[in-house]
This record gives sequence, C-alpha cells and structure tokens, in this order.
Amino acid sequence: MSEARSSIARAPHTSLSYFETFMHVLKGNVGTGMLALGDAVKNAGLIPGALLIVFIGIVAVHCQHLLLNAHRSLKIKYEIENLEDYADTVELCFERGTNRMNHMAKTMKIILNTCICFSQLGFCCIYIVFVAENIKVVADFNGYTWNIHLIVFIVTLPIWLLCLIRNLKTLAPVSMVANIILILGILAVYYNMLSERLPPFSERKLVAVPRKWPLFFGTVVLAYVGIGLVIPVQRSMRVPDDFDKTFGVLNLAMAICICWYASIGFLGYLKFGEDIKGSITLNMPQDQVLYQVVTLMIAVSFIPMYALQFYVANDIIWPAAYKKSAFLRHNPVRGELILRSILVLITFAFAEIIPFLSLFISIVGSVSCTAMSMVFPVILEIASKKTSEELTTFIIVKDVFIIILSIIGMTTGAFVSLWDLTYAFREHYGL
Repeated sequence: MSEARSSIARAPHTSLSYFETFMHVLKGNVGTGMLALGDAVKNAGLIPGALLIVFIGIVAVHCQHLLLNAHRSLKIKYEIENLEDYADTVELCFERGTNRMNHMAKTMKIILNTCICFSQLGFCCIYIVFVAENIKVVADFNGYTWNIHLIVFIVTLPIWLLCLIRNLKTLAPVSMVANIILILGILAVYYNMLSERLPPFSERKLVAVPRKWPLFFGTVVLAYVGIGLVIPVQRSMRVPDDFDKTFGVLNLAMAICICWYASIGFLGYLKFGEDIKGSITLNMPQDQVLYQVVTLMIAVSFIPMYALQFYVANDIIWPAAYKKSAFLRHNPVRGELILRSILVLITFAFAEIIPFLSLFISIVGSVSCTAMSMVFPVILEIASKKTSEELTTFIIVKDVFIIILSIIGMTTGAFVSLWDLTYAFREHYGL
C-alpha cells in the first residue's frame, strides 16, 4: 500500500463492529434518493413504479455481491493482502484476466474512479440542496423570506467542519445519531401518509407516459448506489466475513432499504399524486409544528451523510494529488485538509448554481451511478472468467441483460434529464 493511501487508510483499518458497520451501510444507502421515490413513481406509474423499485434493488444488491466476490477471489488467487478498493479490484481483474483485456486495465480504473468521484460529489451537491430546500420551506412558512443561495452557504459551513474529520470510525457515533433522527423522521412521514384515508388507485396514473420513464430509472438507481462503500466498509470490519454472508450486514441493510424504498415510493405518489415534490418532506403540512420539526430533523440528518459519501471521493482523489504535489508530500495532514476544503467548496459552488433537486438526482443517477452500480460489476464478472466453463450460458445471458438495461437507462435518462434541466435553468435565471 502506498504511503499516500496509507495516510487516509488509517480510518478504514480501524475495527468496526457488526452494528457500527450496519449503521454505515444503512446511512450510505438511505439517502435523498429514497425521499425522491414518490416523484420517481410519478414518472413510471403506480404499479410498475413500485415493482421496478424492488426489481432494480435486487439487481443492485446482486451487483454489489459480484464486486465483493471478485474482490475476494482476486485476493486469494494472487495472494494479495491489501486490495484496497473498487477501482483497484477492476484494474487487477483486467491486468490478470484474458490477454485481450490486459491493455485496458489502467483505462478502466480511470473511468471507474471518474464515475465514483462524479457520483459521490454529485450526492454531496444534492445533500446541500436538499438540506437548504427543506430549511427554506419551514422558514418561508414562518415568515422568514431567506434567499435559497444564502441558506446553501449557511448549510455548507457545518458540512465543511464535519468533512475535516479524517477517521471513519470517528463518524460512526455521528452516523448512528443521524440514522436515529432519520428513522424517526421517516416514521413521521409514514404517519402523515397513513393517518388519513388514501385516495383510490383510480385517481392516480397506473402507468405513466413513456417519456418520463428515464427520469424514474435515474432516481431509483441513485437511491441504490451504495456500491462505492462496500469494499472500504467491509475492510473496516472487525470480522469482514460477516459483511456479505447470507444474513450479513449487506443483505440485512439492503433488505430494509428495498422495503423502505418500495413502500415510500408507492405511498408517496398514492397520497400526493401529481403534487409530489422532489423530496417527500417538501409535501409535509407546514401549518403543523410537528411536521416543521420533522422536516428539519430529516434535513439535519443528511449532513453526516455528506461526510460519509465525501470520504469515498476523497479516498480516490487524495492519493493521486499526493503523488503529484511536493507540498502535499511534505505536509500530508495540512495538505489533505486543504484538499478536503477545496472539494467541499466545489460542491457548494455547484449547489449554488444548480438548485434543482429532482433533476440533479436524476442526471447523477442516470449517468455515473448506473455505470458504477451495474455496468462495472458485470464487466468485472465477465473479465474474471478465463474459461468457457467458468463463463456459463446463464452468466452470459444475465450479464448481457443487465448491461442492456443499464445502457438504455443511461442514455435515455441522461438525455431527458439534461433536456429538463436546461429548461429549468433558463426559467430560473430568465435566460
């Protein structure tokens, strides 16, 4: 392991318990994507929306297992003790795979790292906008007409301080408290949806117009994009084998996520219909103090989420910067803190420029999240099979299906999201 990576790998190698790891995985997956699933179901229709949330979730968990299986088999096969992350796994797989793929190893690693950084920092932008929008809703109702851009700036300050924490284990208690706050907030959201009689199915679109389906795909894939965390979090466990066994951390956390996602998407659209917002918290009745508190609770719980997703991007960018800068090599601690501050500033700038939550979610999910969550794990499985006996017909059919699904989702989702984002941008800025 390089000196650069070791300076930030201290955190992953500290031992996390089963429960601490579970909380990290849960927090890393239960994000703003979940709260946007009512809006996603609106774009697909009530019935196919709920069913496809479950289906895409199963595919996403399967792809996470493909990554972990490849990571484990490569470590055993080539007797490598420290195969640090997703990108290193992809690079080694192509290096040691079939001869026709050897030359692609470095390129594939660069592409994957770019996708990971784009998606993780994209999440960070989304979290800033999400927190700011929810604070603004409560402030507006109470007569405080704060500018959204001012709120974005204020929200970024505590986020910046939290991102200066370099040890992942230090974030565990904060993550646990944030999870508790988020769970209480989500329970209140469910109570709001179920406390009164729900509208009949006939008042909702059972199947939406096809033009909106790509927006559904992008939002749902973003909700399931915890794959960037699985290797760093697994290697931080006290007992790593507990992570991906049948009743391990990954399956338990993701089973909970899938149930939450399907129910909140289905009930959210059924309850609010075409009025559903990019985050269901924005539909809470702000004339009641309880739901004002709930809105703020959920918003605040996403601040630690920023730090956890930010950690993954920093874990990729810092070693590359360290190698190229003499200043960073001579001042590693100060240098990393400066880099972290710059990255936070970049996400702040994008959040200020593009304050459109639902479209931001869809475009990040459609492009980088789909590649990271589905395409690369499948390519990894194919590349790791050297013989026709290993690459069975079932594996080929399954993997081709996932790749086709991903490509369709990426291309259509990116096009529709960019089209709608351009229109929203012109309206917002009067262009």
